[in-house]
Amino acid sequence: MTNSQQQMRDLMAHAHTAIEQERKRIAQNIHDELGSLLTAMKLELALLTLETREIRDELQQRLDSMQRLIEDAILVTRQVASDLRPVVLNLGLLASVEWLAENFRQRSGICCQVIANDEIALNDTQSTTLFRIIQESLTNIIRHADASATTIDIKMENDTLWLTIADNGRGFDSKEIAGNSFGLIGIRERLETLAGKLYIESAPGRGTRLSISMPIHDDTP
Repeated sequence: MTNSQQQMRDLMAHAHTAIEQERKRIAQNIHDELGSLLTAMKLELALLTLETREIRDELQQRLDSMQRLIEDAILVTRQVASDLRPVVLNLGLLASVEWLAENFRQRSGICCQVIANDEIALNDTQSTTLFRIIQESLTNIIRHADASATTIDIKMENDTLWLTIADNGRGFDSKEIAGNSFGLIGIRERLETLAGKLYIESAPGRGTRLSISMPIHDDTP
């Protein structure tokens, strides 16, 4: 690898890390600040409702409507914070993958099996990168695969982590799609920052198998 290529990889790694750190900061602020304000508003409105129980029905209906709006705002706030930086990322890779799989099953109705033995010790950059890759892959399956079953397989072999996401959907011509898909390009870019590699096996009518290898060392940034 030339010096310019290494510099480009380091720059991409720094950019991805900066983006995720900013996501984390914004999600924390939304959860702590806006979430607290909305909760306080909800409590104040609940007290006001109790204090005005004897007033006419029209005003009571307005108070009930405001209560529902605040509850909806709290749900949206939590969802936005979760989309930016899911709290489950703090619980380890396997918990994050199980959370993604359950969310995927609920959204799509597609069976999703997670195969993994033990928790794999990763730093925040590694676990976040893998989380985003799995998230992007599952989204693509919902949008394009027309699949009924999906498998996520995670294992360690020596100092290399292997992640495989397979589905039984319609598949595609990997030679035609791989270089033109923004989703796959984004996955490759994320992996390159961590010296990882992407492998795709697919054919029309034969499903898709996306495999990732990533070296895991104690000194990995």
